[in-house]
Amino acid sequence: MNISKNHHKVFLIAVVILFIGMYVIIFRNNKFNSNITNNKNFLREYNSTFMGIYIKFPEYYKIKDINSIITLTKGQNNISITLNNSNYENLQEYLAFYDETRQISKIIELIPNKSKYDSVGRIFKIGTTEQKSYFFYKNYQVIILSTSSPDLYDDLDQIAASFEYLGDTSE
Repeated sequence: MNISKNHHKVFLIAVVILFIGMYVIIFRNNKFNSNITNNKNFLREYNSTFMGIYIKFPEYYKIKDINSIITLTKGQNNISITLNNSNYENLQEYLAFYDETRQISKIIELIPNKSKYDSVGRIFKIGTTEQKSYFFYKNYQVIILSTSSPDLYDDLDQIAASFEYLGDTSE
């Protein structure tokens, strides 16, 4: 009977060690997998031949493209991409017109130009609504990427960083 009690104790200790080992392995795997999911954004590529642009955006957005307006929707929020023709010879003149006609009440933040294009990003207020937008100027046309949802600001930054004009070979 002593042998049986010792075997029982050894078996119990082995089972406890096995469960602890399984817990550690499962916990580590879940933590590892959640990092992969959270850190890797799966991006879709999109070309708008009408606008002459290329962008990448997270795959969870629904896209609607109607000529000069592209809408990327996530839940109840959206990012819009619009094409505006202009009579202005540069982006600064266009922005002066834009600010005046939309009654921009306050520019909260200017985002440094990291693009190879004539562009600017900024956060501003129209009335009480805060909006983040990127403006890209080329040949009397301005393409505006914008959202009024702070939850989408990071996605907007990512889309703006991927922005390119189709057929542009400039480095």
